[in-house]
Amino acid sequence: MSQPPMPKVIAAEDMMTHFDNGFCLKYSRSNPGHCYCGRYLVYWTCGHQHAEVVRKCAAQLSLITRLPIFCRTPTPRVRVDNILIHGRCDDCLGAKNTAV
Repeated sequence: MSQPPMPKVIAAEDMMTHFDNGFCLKYSRSNPGHCYCGRYLVYWTCGHQHAEVVRKCAAQLSLITRLPIFCRTPTPRVRVDNILIHGRCDDCLGAKNTAV
């Protein structure tokens, strides 16, 4: 049985590039048309959440604003496991600085 690939550790400023090129998007069987709509949770290397990135496939548009909306509600929450943000969160940094 093979191990899942190790996540790629990137700088925080490079995170959106990985979403824009499709590296982090996951197509969900629970969405109509198996699209990638969802809230993607990105984590620091310390294990705490860094960001929540919203992605909509634009297959569904709001009748009022004509802007893209999620294809399904509740919106899938997807843990991004192929990238990690280099560094530690403020909580971990604060815990280290206050430790005696």
